[in-house]
Amino acid sequence: MTTPRRRILRRNASVSPIGISRQNSERLPVWQARLEQERKTFDRWLTRLKRACNVVEKQRQSIARLERRIAAHSQP
Repeated sequence: MTTPRRRILRRNASVSPIGISRQNSERLPVWQARLEQERKTFDRWLTRLKRACNVVEKQRQSIARLERRIAAHSQP
C-alpha cells in the first residue's frame, strides 16, 4: 500500500496577516447579508415542510380510521 504524498504548506510571503484580516473585514457585511438571506430561505422551506407534515399526518389518521372501521365491520 502506498502512502499519499504530503504537501508542505508554506506561508506566502506576499500576503500578510494584516491583509487577510482586512479582506475578511471587508467581506463580513457580504457574509452577514448572505446569512440573513439563507435564514429567510430556510424559514420558508421549514414552513412548507411543516405544512406538508401536517397533511401527511391527517392522511395517516384518516387511513387508520378507515382501517379500524373496515376491521370492525368485517368481524362476525
